[in-house]
Amino acid sequence: MKNGILGACPEVLSWQESTLLHSSLLISHRDFLRTRFERALAAFVKAGVGDRLARLSDALPTHALDRLITAPDSAWRLVYGREKDLLFFVESVQAEHYRTGGAGSIRRGVWTALGDHYYPAGYLKPDNPLHYSSLAWNDESYFRAPCLTNGIVVDYTSSHAERFLRLAKLPLGSIQPLALSKIIRKLEGARALVELVSEHAYELISSHTQSILVWNDTSRNSEHFSLSNPRWPGRIGFSNVEYDHTDTVALADSMIHESIHAFFHRIEEVSPFLNPDGADLGVTVSSPWTGRILHIHSFLHACYVWFALWQFWLRASSCRTSAPGDRIQQMIDRSRIGFFSPSMDYALTATRPYLSTEGQSVFAFVRDVQGGVYD
Repeated sequence: MKNGILGACPEVLSWQESTLLHSSLLISHRDFLRTRFERALAAFVKAGVGDRLARLSDALPTHALDRLITAPDSAWRLVYGREKDLLFFVESVQAEHYRTGGAGSIRRGVWTALGDHYYPAGYLKPDNPLHYSSLAWNDESYFRAPCLTNGIVVDYTSSHAERFLRLAKLPLGSIQPLALSKIIRKLEGARALVELVSEHAYELISSHTQSILVWNDTSRNSEHFSLSNPRWPGRIGFSNVEYDHTDTVALADSMIHESIHAFFHRIEEVSPFLNPDGADLGVTVSSPWTGRILHIHSFLHACYVWFALWQFWLRASSCRTSAPGDRIQQMIDRSRIGFFSPSMDYALTATRPYLSTEGQSVFAFVRDVQGGVYD
C-alpha cells in the first residue's frame, strides 16, 4: 500500500476506484473488539457473575455476536472503560437472541446493542413482526427502528441515543411521528444523491456508518449540524433534519463528512495520526475552512474530510442531479478554500512535532493538493 494507510487515502477519497481498504478495516475493527469482549467476558466469569452471559453469547450465531460487539455502544464500553457494564451485554445478547429467531419471555424490556430493535417485558415472538412495528416507540410493544436502503439505522428513541445525547450535553427533545416520516424521506434522498454521484463515496458510507442519530436542537436557531465521536465508532448524529432549510445537499454533505470521520476512527485503531504526546496535549489550531479552534487531531481529519467533499461535489457538478447548480458550486468553493488559506501553513507547522511517522503523510498530501495534483 502506497506509503502506508494514510498514503493511500487521497486515492480512496478522490472517489476514483473501489478499494479493499474498507473491508480490511472492518475486519481488523471486528477482531479488535472480539478480543476486548472475550477479555471482559473472562473477567465476568472469574468474578462469578458471567456464566449466564457466556451461555447466551455462545448460543448466538457468529454474525449476530459480531453485530453486537461492533455496535457503537458496545465499542464505547469495551474500549473506553465501560466494559464492566454486565447488564448492557446480557440485555443486548437477549435482544440479539430474539432478533435471530429465538422465542420465550423476558422480565424487562431490552434493546439490541445497535438500537434498532426493542423487545418488551413478557415478549412473545409475533407471527408477523412487521405488523408490530411503528415509528412511535413505547415500552410495552415490539419496536423496530427504520433503516435507510443501505441498512443504516435511523435512531431517535433508543436508550442508547438518550444516553449519548445526555453525555454530549445535547437536548433530548422528542420528534413527532409525522416529522419522523419527513426526516426519513430526506435522509433517504441524501443517501440516493450520494449513490448517484459516486458509488465509491456510497461504499464508504455504507461500510463505516451503522446508525444515524437524529434530534432537534432549537438552541441553535434550528440550524442543521452534524457530529461523530471516536468513542462511538460507526454512529453519526444529525440535528434539525426536518426543517425546510436543511436541504438534501446539506444532508449528503454531512453524511459523507461524518462517515469519513468514522473511516479514520477505524484507521487510527491500527495507525494513529499522532504520537502519544500529541494525542495527550491540548494543542490547537484555527481551522483553515471555518476559523473554529480545533485540536490538532481534528485538524488532521479535516484535511482529508474537506478534500473528499471537494472531490465529491466536483463530481456532482458533472452529474444530472436534482441539486441546484449554484448550491453545488457553493459546496465546491467551501471545501476547496481552506487548502489555500494563509492559516493552513501555520496549522501544518504547529502540528508537525506531534505527528506519528504515519501522520507525516499529511504534509505531502496537502502540498499535492495545493500543487494541483488532484484538480
